[in-house]
Amino acid sequence: MWGAIMLDLLLLENQIPFFVLQRLFDLSAIRDSKIKIKKDNACPSFLELIPVSFDFLKNNKIPETINRSQVKHLLDFIQSCHLPSSVLSQGERRCNVTRSATELHEAGVKFRVVKSKCLLDISFRNGVLKMPSLEIQDTTETLFRNLIAWEQFQDLPYRGIASYASLMDSLINTPNDVGLLIGYGIIENRLGDNEDVSHLFNNLVKEVAISSGKFYFSSVCGDLNAYCKMRRHRWMASLRRDYFNTPWAIISFSAAVVLIILTFIQTVCSLN
Repeated sequence: MWGAIMLDLLLLENQIPFFVLQRLFDLSAIRDSKIKIKKDNACPSFLELIPVSFDFLKNNKIPETINRSQVKHLLDFIQSCHLPSSVLSQGERRCNVTRSATELHEAGVKFRVVKSKCLLDISFRNGVLKMPSLEIQDTTETLFRNLIAWEQFQDLPYRGIASYASLMDSLINTPNDVGLLIGYGIIENRLGDNEDVSHLFNNLVKEVAISSGKFYFSSVCGDLNAYCKMRRHRWMASLRRDYFNTPWAIISFSAAVVLIILTFIQTVCSLN
C-alpha cells in the first residue's frame, strides 16, 4: 500500500504545488516529532525528508544549486536533483545516436563507473566512457516517463532526462548489452531479468522527439562514433581480447618474442 502511494506521488497529473506541501508539513506534527536525520539532531526540513522517503533518492544529497524557493512540485525537485552543476560543452560534433555497449566494447571503448548521483554526469575521454551507476527497480519506468513528460512543459536549453534515456536506448540493444553494463557496475538490476531492462530503455523514448540542439550528449556520441571509426582502436581491442586476455597468454607471447629474438641473434652470429 505504501509503495503504491509513493508511486502515485511521482505521476505528473498528481503533482501538488510545493508551497502547499510545505505548508502542510509546517502544520503537521512531524516537525515536533523525534525524527532525526541530521548530525546536530535538528528537525529535518521538508526537502531533506524527500530523499529518505524514496529508495532511488536514498543516497542523494540536496544539490546546492537548487533554488528552494523556486521548486514547483515534487517531480520538479526530483528532476533538479539530476541536473548537472555545469552544462556539458557540446563542441562541434552533433550526433544523437551511438553504437551499442557491446559494439563500443569491441571497438576498444572502456567503461568506468563514476561516483556521482547526477545521471547527466557522463563523459568520454581517452577511450574511457564514464557513467554514474543506475539502480533499475519497479519504479524506474514510471519515474523516467513522468520526468520526461515534465521536461516537455519547460523551456530548457536541453532535454536532460530524455537525453539520458535516449543514450541508454542506443547503448542497450540486447540483454547482452545490459549484462556488460552490469559487469562494469553502471547498471544495478533489481528487476531480475536483463531482457526487462533492455525492453524498458528501448521503449522509454520511442514516441519522444529530441532535436539535435536539445540532445545533451551530442558531443559524447559524436566522440564515441569518431573513436569507433578509427581502425587502430578496433585492432588493439581485438589484440587484447584474443591474445592478451589472460596472464598466461601474455607470458606465452613474451616467450615467443624472446625466442624469435634469440633465434635471430644466433643466426646472425653463425653467419659471421
